[in-house]
Amino acid sequence: MAKKIRPLIDAEIKQTKPTDSDSTLFDGDGLELLIRVYGTKTWRFRYYAPATKKEQ
Repeated sequence: MAKKIRPLIDAEIKQTKPTDSDSTLFDGDGLELLIRVYGTKTWRFRYYAPATKKEQ
């Protein structure tokens, strides 16, 4: 059974500081927040094509 992921809240995103390596916070359903070493926060969406099951 898949692990249930709790959606991120605004305060949690603002409080997260960069670490020595890139880190990722997951928001569920393929949405993730990438936090780079130098502090940039970027939203990414991981899409899987239903027909081929390949990540786009």
